Parts: sequence; C-alpha cells; structure tokens
Amino acid sequence: MLYTVGLASTLQIDIQLQQPPDLETAIVLARKFQPTTPPQQSVQHDQPDDQDIQISLNAVTRITTSQTMQIQLSINGRDFLALLDSGSTHNFIDSDTSVDLNLQRTSAPNFLKVVVANGDQISNVGIYNNLSVQIDIEPFIIDGYSIKLEGYDFVLGVNWLSSLGPII
Repeated sequence: MLYTVGLASTLQIDIQLQQPPDLETAIVLARKFQPTTPPQQSVQHDQPDDQDIQISLNAVTRITTSQTMQIQLSINGRDFLALLDSGSTHNFIDSDTSVDLNLQRTSAPNFLKVVVANGDQISNVGIYNNLSVQIDIEPFIIDGYSIKLEGYDFVLGVNWLSSLGPII
C-alpha cells in the first residue's frame, strides 16, 4: 500500500490493517495511531536491527493479486522474476538464485533476522552488496538480503523504490 511508505513500520501495519480507501483516510488514521509522546533518542547502528528488515507475506509465499507488480531484471545477461513490493523494507534475493549466480556473500551478524509480516522470523540471512542489475535498459546497483523465496528470484522493496524518487 503506497499510502504508508515512509511511516514507521509499526504505524504502517496499523494503517494497512484498516485498509484505507484513499490517501486522506490514511493520513487521518496515521494521526490517530501516532504516539503522542516524542520518541526516545537512540544510538544509530551501522547494521540494521532485526525490526528494520521486513518482508511481506506475499513475497515469501508468492500470493498474487491483481495489484501484484512483477518485473523482469537481468544479471550477467540472465533474466529473473522480481516482485516490486512496498510491503518489504529492503531488497531480497532468493538463496537458490544467489548460489546459482555464484554471488559473493557477506557474512551477516548472528543476530540479524528478517521479520515476515505474519510475525515469523528468518535467520541465517546472507548479505549481497553492490549487485549490478538491469531493468529493461536501465542499470542499477542494489544491495540485498538472501533468504528462501517461493516463486520469485528477487524482491525489490521500499529502499529500492524510494531510490527512484518521491513516492506519491
């Protein structure tokens, strides 16, 4: 749901559960659910904590609807199916695809987990940095987390979508 992009993840979930029909309703709900006390200052970490990395249930299970947006992307001249997913915070690559492409994996900290929208947590996450991909004729450099995906080779999440410019 594009109405919730840029909101805190807990606020996104609260609003998405209400299924607002338009932006104005989403804004009213966001103001209603927003905490009235200022957030505590926190120390910034270079590595994201486990609540920062989320993937939608659709991306993990390949549940599709009429609004599912899928594209073809290429790496090293090979084509792959990617889900454009505003319900996922980051980019993901299927673990089998990453092995098949013989990509250089960066070790992730042991505490790193991906949270699925249904509350499940996935550990043993791989990190892939500076992947050179092509969508149509446009080249992109992306980072991604490697987990087992059902039916998709890649998931391009909010961090990639927001790199394209403002989301309206």
